Amino acid sequence: MAPQLTIEDSRGVSRSLSDLQGAWVILEFWSVSCEPCRAAMPALQRFSAAEAAKRLAVIPVCVDADDAQAAQDLISQFAPGLTTYVDSAGIGIAQFDVQALPATWLIDPAGQVYATKTGRIDWDSAPVRSAFENLTRHDESQKNF
Repeated sequence: MAPQLTIEDSRGVSRSLSDLQGAWVILEFWSVSCEPCRAAMPALQRFSAAEAAKRLAVIPVCVDADDAQAAQDLISQFAPGLTTYVDSAGIGIAQFDVQALPATWLIDPAGQVYATKTGRIDWDSAPVRSAFENLTRHDESQKNF
């Protein structure tokens, strides 16, 4: 099972991973000071919008902003429409053993960790989109994204 995590958006609304069971979850740990993180956000936003009809929650978690509004203001500059979150307790990065950024966790609808990746993902790429399409068709032979 994925570790539990409670995060907060810029409106002060808390969200827990357990609230998202039944959906695929892309949990993206990022930092305001990480250029590859910021560079990946527009494609992540496009991926989120393209897959909106599916049961998918895209959850970017800023690990170095004390204020969720500041993180949201920054992400809105390069990925309008993407909601970011902060881990006000500061334990998510440890619970998920994040060693480098960006760090992506793909969590299946049952709450199980399906895959992880450190480094930038090209969310616009055909292989990534195809892999996710296969997952949503329940093709368990595709373990990479």
